[in-house]
Amino acid sequence: MSGWIKLHRSLKDWEWYDDHNATRVLLHLLVSVNYEDKQWKGQTVKAGSMITSWESLAKEVGLSVKQIRLAMSKLESSKEVVRFTTNKWQAVTLVKWDKLQGCDNEQGSQRGSQRATTKEYKEIKKVFSTPTVQEVMEYCKERNNLVDANKFVNFYASKGWMVGKNKMKDWKAAVRTWEDDADKNKLKGIMSHPVIID
Repeated sequence: MSGWIKLHRSLKDWEWYDDHNATRVLLHLLVSVNYEDKQWKGQTVKAGSMITSWESLAKEVGLSVKQIRLAMSKLESSKEVVRFTTNKWQAVTLVKWDKLQGCDNEQGSQRGSQRATTKEYKEIKKVFSTPTVQEVMEYCKERNNLVDANKFVNFYASKGWMVGKNKMKDWKAAVRTWEDDADKNKLKGIMSHPVIID
């Protein structure tokens, strides 16, 4: 594996920076997640995400499974990572990957091979990836609806991409729900202000 990552100075201000295990796990994730979308068993694992298990992380980082679980819970509580789990594997996504590692026309490149597959897993479900305003706008344009993409992204970003007490699984389904609500509100507006034609 070759290439580089950006490491922002704000890491020193992070609430768990003085917890060596949490910081170690975060740094390991930063250098281990996909730096571009990769295919794994017919599914796309987005940039900033990786498929792993507690045992694999423990072995790679040099901590016990218990220490890894505790460190990961701290990363989740501070909204650094989001996890989707099964009984055999977990998809870990760095929430701020695009913001901290995004391309801003700097010299250099991230080249080399990063693994996106692990032989021990037999299946994968689609890993949720937060959409950009542009992606939502394009989807809304495709559906020809009245949903405000900025409001949609800001609303769910402020809620940590939660729907009630559950993590969002499909943002396009949420857009379709907003679409229905937008259509109903438009109809209410038309009905409450009838046009009188002489």
